[in-house]
Amino acid sequence: MLESGELTSVQLVQAYLERIEALNKRGPGLNAVTQINPAVMAEARRADELRAQGVVLGPAHGLPVLLKDLIDVKGMYTSNGNYSLRNSYPEDDAGIVKKLRENGVVILGKVGLSEWANSFGSQPSGFGNLTGQVLNANDADQNPSGSSSGTGAAGAAALSVLTVGTETSGSIISPSGAQSLVGIRPTVGIVPAYGIGPISSSQDTAGPMDRTVANAAMNLQSMVGRDPKNEAGYAAVFGPNWRARCRRRLRTAEEIAEPNASRTEAVSSPCVRGLAQSSIRRYRECRRGQRDRHREQPRRRGRIRPRLDGVVAPEHGSPRSCTEDGSERRGQRSRH
Repeated sequence: MLESGELTSVQLVQAYLERIEALNKRGPGLNAVTQINPAVMAEARRADELRAQGVVLGPAHGLPVLLKDLIDVKGMYTSNGNYSLRNSYPEDDAGIVKKLRENGVVILGKVGLSEWANSFGSQPSGFGNLTGQVLNANDADQNPSGSSSGTGAAGAAALSVLTVGTETSGSIISPSGAQSLVGIRPTVGIVPAYGIGPISSSQDTAGPMDRTVANAAMNLQSMVGRDPKNEAGYAAVFGPNWRARCRRRLRTAEEIAEPNASRTEAVSSPCVRGLAQSSIRRYRECRRGQRDRHREQPRRRGRIRPRLDGVVAPEHGSPRSCTEDGSERRGQRSRH
């Protein structure tokens, strides 16, 4: 709609501000959003002006984002959820915020979190002594999980198009699972880490937590990039060639989907290796059967869902055992 001109970034931001007003403190009182960027409307207008000139900076140009209050944004305090940091205003944007701005993303505001990102103490998930308790947006009686609790609740309640959390160990994946979001934990070093409250230099990373895979992909694409202020530290932790190890060979969808028998050779257990190789054989037989049936049948209009005839998952509680050479022994249960 932004591309077609049916909607402007200013209108989109205003709609989300109204939704935050309705759901954050009133209504269910999710208490997810803790700050609104005082310059948000100016940023949205700038995004509209650039688009009108034919300049689109990135895939998420003009879309608003909410950031976990562990991430520095100039003009907004970074509290880590703690009262003592309520007047802690950074001098500069975090590296990830700079990347988002470079790609035309509009900084809408910040969201709550588990105090100090659950790095110590025993407070409930989503609680900070500055802003209080974040609620699970799907079910207020359930744990919102953390530490990116506010990001999870804001994303699940659609308080912004894009939302960003951070993770040291589970703080993107866990609240994403608890609140039905697509969470991506990028490899450390893929996105800039400076300007984010630190816990572990070898594990800390920011990442998207969004309602759809497409939004999560746009979000991630808008924040990736070199991290000059952290590269020396990464080299000290991971070794001088750490960046080369971050590069991954791109595979086609077919390569990703197709099981590779050669990969099973590295599996040390004969039992597991035998089951994996047996599964690959059955998968390929099934694929051949599908292709044969497709050639025999006339083409039909509409979407055809492939059937995987003959592929039967083992019943829960009925594990298969193996002989020493890895072949399957069916129909036997382990005894204790």
